[in-house]
Amino acid sequence: MSTTSRMKNICKKVLMSTAIMAASIGTPKPAEAQSSVELMTGHKATTIDVVLNGQIGDKLGWYSENVLNVDYKRITNLNSVNALTYRLGKGVNLLGVMQASPDGITPRSGFMYADQFGDLGVLCMATAGYRSEPDLILYARATYQPELRKGLSLYAMLQDISVLSNAGHVASTQKVRLGLDIDGFKVGVAADLFERGEKFNYNIGVFVKRNL
Repeated sequence: MSTTSRMKNICKKVLMSTAIMAASIGTPKPAEAQSSVELMTGHKATTIDVVLNGQIGDKLGWYSENVLNVDYKRITNLNSVNALTYRLGKGVNLLGVMQASPDGITPRSGFMYADQFGDLGVLCMATAGYRSEPDLILYARATYQPELRKGLSLYAMLQDISVLSNAGHVASTQKVRLGLDIDGFKVGVAADLFERGEKFNYNIGVFVKRNL
């Protein structure tokens, strides 16, 4: 098995283990995806990730994530996901999405699940794209933030985004964050992993993040 496949399998096993652990903890506390701004500076690129969300009514809301990636060859990519959400139940939302990327604009629909299990937060999304070639995007993120003392917490985050088509796996991205939350500012080390077909790339650096 190649190094790429091993790293990918490790990330996905951790996400699966997190989901199993969350299911075994007990009754969850309702949660929503949090608004945040993150700056990640690595040895190959700098990324700004802005997540915003809010409520329009009792059940209707909105969610937006915009990721700007600038590598040091001055190549810039902007990926944007903007969605209307409709709450179906505790932590479960129906999504109507418009996705913009270098590949074009794609309407999507699907589901989002967000919940909090003590110090463990879970966010999952599955959306289908409607273009000439339909695709499926699976998004899973787990965060673990136990308090060490007042104003200081450990912060760990693992995220996987996988794109599937009729032909199988298209591409995947994993994000790993490990650091501290100091009075609301999260800082630490970061790694982004990218797979598309047989190609593998990565970006290692540091990050700072603030919830809004």
